Amino acid sequence: MSDRNERGCAHQIASCFPLSFTVIFLEVMLRHLTGLPIAMWEAWLQNPLQTSIPPIFTFTPDDWSILEAMFEVACFVSALLLGVSCWIAKEAVRYVRSVLLFSPRGSSTTFSPSVSRFVRISAPLDLAPVVIDAPSLTSVLDLLQDRINLSRPLSEILVDYALAETETREQTPITIRISLSHLLIITLIGPDGKQEICFLKNDAWVALVVYLAIQPRSMWMPKDTVLNTIYGGIEDAQYSLCKLHIRRIHRFLAENAKEAGLLPDQGGGTEGSLDITLIEHDPRDKGHPWRLTPTCQVEIFPRMGVLYQQVRLATEGKAPLLTLEELYSRCEEMMQEYGRGFLADHQPWHRTWRWARDLYLEYRNMCLHILDYAIQRARNTLTETELAPDERSQALGKIAMLYKWFALAASGLIPKEEQAEQALQESLAIFLELKDITAAEDAYQDYAESLAQKGEMWRPQATTEELWERVMAQATASRRFQRQHESRRRSSRKGRSQQ
Repeated sequence: MSDRNERGCAHQIASCFPLSFTVIFLEVMLRHLTGLPIAMWEAWLQNPLQTSIPPIFTFTPDDWSILEAMFEVACFVSALLLGVSCWIAKEAVRYVRSVLLFSPRGSSTTFSPSVSRFVRISAPLDLAPVVIDAPSLTSVLDLLQDRINLSRPLSEILVDYALAETETREQTPITIRISLSHLLIITLIGPDGKQEICFLKNDAWVALVVYLAIQPRSMWMPKDTVLNTIYGGIEDAQYSLCKLHIRRIHRFLAENAKEAGLLPDQGGGTEGSLDITLIEHDPRDKGHPWRLTPTCQVEIFPRMGVLYQQVRLATEGKAPLLTLEELYSRCEEMMQEYGRGFLADHQPWHRTWRWARDLYLEYRNMCLHILDYAIQRARNTLTETELAPDERSQALGKIAMLYKWFALAASGLIPKEEQAEQALQESLAIFLELKDITAAEDAYQDYAESLAQKGEMWRPQATTEELWERVMAQATASRRFQRQHESRRRSSRKGRSQQ
């Protein structure tokens, strides 16, 4: 209503100016003409061909000054009318464009647009005005934390959606979810909810997809930035290689989707008509930017992210504490997801991706914070609670495993060597106390293998060597006892058989 009122006022003002100008001009001309003698008019009207024209356009200096002022006013009014006309034309073009974009198409295929593109909700309690069709725990926590959600007008969202639909000509029924942990997992979700998990074959493909995935949602990345970051140059060779990788990624996903029955078989293969688009390109922009399709959902360490928020809120007294059993179980799930760190399975040990370094450090520190919190909770329980011997042994075993996980997480691609080896020492000492030699051997061997994979020559500290020697001594004694026991048992069976 306010836009209509503003346009109405503009039309009225624009109409008043030319009317006022016309009235004033007529008034000046009539005053000038009435000053001419009537006899002169009669003589000219009786014989207009022989009588000279009355001096109509002879003006006094005062009349000329009035005409000059009126000419200036006429110029101002013309400029004003031109500006108002341009504004009205712009508004009209925008409305006509919206109507044309949403007019029915000739194609008989129908599609079900995503509800998040057409629905806007209010934002109570700092929630972002976004509707997520298939929310995960990570996406919900991201919305709760993000206080800088910049919403756009609904009309712009609708126009962007219509433009995207016009360019692609059809909407794929496949939903794509990208999960980033120690490796990249791409999940294709069909219209009926059926899922297909894909693992990219080439680490260069992974680097390209992950780099676009960690950018803000729907953000276009210039071509030169992508090429420099992923391929190390902006020459034609790197550009051609990037385009080749994008085509092969789309073809790979489309083939997996068809094999899983998520897409109908069109009989013509995927060459030339890609059924799945993960990476979009904007040829209209001079920078030739790329981005992930806005419908793609990206999550990074979803389990660890949720656990970290629960631990943080519990520490601040804003959420109930997890039980030790639940905390240990959640830490075990987190370590399965974390592995050796952010995309550690794809990055070379000797030379990590520089653009992924900050994210690696962020999630490594997050993992270590959770493990340290769990260790302190368990130790406080041991000192503050009287436990039965069996319960105490179980609690110590879990603390030793937590220390082992801490050592492995801290010895990743970008290690914290001092803290990692101290955690290993704590784990070995507790396993020795529990006489769990097998667990102690596993902890030491896993730690040594993680360092050997990086090509590092590890020299254990004196305390670590001493603990390992104790482990080996007990392991040797245990194996000797088992061999002796087996030998006596075989001898006993042999004697009974001879009798």
